[in-house]
Amino acid sequence: MNSNLKLQLLSDKLKLQEIYDLRVNAYENSEQAAHVNKTIYPKGWSDDLDEKEGAFHWVIMDNDKIIAAARLVTLESLDETDGEFENYTHFIPLERPFVYWSRLVVHPDYRRQGIRMKLDKIRKEFLLKNPHIKFALTSVVETRKKHLLELDFEHLGDVMCEWNGTSRKFCLFLYENIQMN
Repeated sequence: MNSNLKLQLLSDKLKLQEIYDLRVNAYENSEQAAHVNKTIYPKGWSDDLDEKEGAFHWVIMDNDKIIAAARLVTLESLDETDGEFENYTHFIPLERPFVYWSRLVVHPDYRRQGIRMKLDKIRKEFLLKNPHIKFALTSVVETRKKHLLELDFEHLGDVMCEWNGTSRKFCLFLYENIQMN
């Protein structure tokens, strides 16, 4: 990662709009452009979880510009996710709370610099420092599968989900936050 880039936990909620806009820009410049673009999300891509109490947004800054972001949201119920885990509840621990691991984006000009990995590692470190969080769930596109397996996530299965008018395959993963004494 470029030494001028700074990783930090977002503290200024006024910068959330910059993250929403970055999400659209990043997806528009990827193979996911049909699902997330300025036509579908003219005001940026956000959801109810972004401003929820217990939402953590890590950003990578290049001077004052957010060039990458990733989110964890502490949840108590699977109902707060997008519903993709409903057929996999028998694999999911009953303990709560858990985190929903989501919304990793990197500006197109900064890709292939290890930024994605840096954001995944900081989120995993957060889990390890917070043993009261029992597990993490995530739903990702196929290209993220190998990387999550390397981070010790367990692949639960794949689902087809409706995503802005098209059907898309998502890979579901679980990371159990088991602390060894």
